[in-house]
Amino acid sequence: MLHDQSMSRTSPATGLDNRRNDPRLETDREVLIAWHHAPDQGVRYGVVNESQGGCLITSTVPLIEGMTGTVLGRIPTKGHRYSALVVAWSRPVDGTWHVGLRYLS
Repeated sequence: MLHDQSMSRTSPATGLDNRRNDPRLETDREVLIAWHHAPDQGVRYGVVNESQGGCLITSTVPLIEGMTGTVLGRIPTKGHRYSALVVAWSRPVDGTWHVGLRYLS
């Protein structure tokens, strides 16, 4: 485990396309994600905030918009659900990267 198929922008709306409409809860949890290009390797990321439609994570490297993966777990575990996700955006912030993830399920 480390600590830290593209989808088209023209794909149909999922109802979760704009997570800015959902209330966000700040948190200091971590999330464990398996990216579809490396399904046998889980990667841990710190979570800044989360809503029903997605979350904002921090990463030491930029993540490519359109990358897909699955949430394998949350640290500490609380109300976990396996969620398919897609990277919506990635921006540099103070020497790290903020990455917006959109839940697909």
